[in-house]
Amino acid sequence: MKLVNSLLGVWTVVVLIFFYLPIAILIGFSFNTSRLNIVWAGFTLDWYAAIWRDAVLVGALNNSLIVRDSFRQGVEDLCHDHQLSSTSARRGSAGAGSSTV
Repeated sequence: MKLVNSLLGVWTVVVLIFFYLPIAILIGFSFNTSRLNIVWAGFTLDWYAAIWRDAVLVGALNNSLIVRDSFRQGVEDLCHDHQLSSTSARRGSAGAGSSTV
């Protein structure tokens, strides 16, 4: 059983490296001055500044934030309505003189 747990732990580490190493490499090369990202040419933040000058990307971000806010408001409304209905259902089902445990 100890061997199985060790193998599962090693497999978990291998899978996590497989998933997260490409993301880490991508983030690292996003600071590269080279347009091709094959060879490290130097450090820059110019690519991140260029994102904010792209009207299409800024518009897409704006739409995403609008959808997020609408969804959040809908969930809050549903939770609030559920709390109100749960509270009134508990009060109504208890009846006069009965106690709830």
